[in-house]
Amino acid sequence: MALHRWQRSANEAAEAVVVLNDAVRTLERLMPPRGTTPEPSARNPLDDVRSRLADLSGRLGVPMPGQAGGGGGGSAAARRNVRGRITAAKTAIIGSMSAPTADQTAEARDVHAELAKAVDEVNGLITTGMPALMRALAGGNVLLPALKPIPPIS
Repeated sequence: MALHRWQRSANEAAEAVVVLNDAVRTLERLMPPRGTTPEPSARNPLDDVRSRLADLSGRLGVPMPGQAGGGGGGSAAARRNVRGRITAAKTAIIGSMSAPTADQTAEARDVHAELAKAVDEVNGLITTGMPALMRALAGGNVLLPALKPIPPIS
């Protein structure tokens, strides 16, 4: 049953990465063009968050914006894809009528460690990375534009 819990956690982490990617894309659209203010105080945290999200996207099998599939890159990327590896381990272990083999047990142990690390990194982005980015953007006067109220229907 641990594999079920791990898969649920991996899916939650992947969903968080999707939400964070969407937020970063929104912030990028609000940034002034490169070479204008703010440089580098707001751009460095944005580049850092973008880089960390790209890494986590590949590790959690989340396609990056504009990319089809779960990270691309063939077998090396599939080996990094923790969610895919959990699914494969579940299929192999649950689908068998015998006890898990030593290789299956080792793979489950490895994928658990990698999932724990990925979840910690996603949580780090949520609790420190994005707040630091928002502070840097506010310090560079990059703020969300005020929306104009919609006129009442007459």
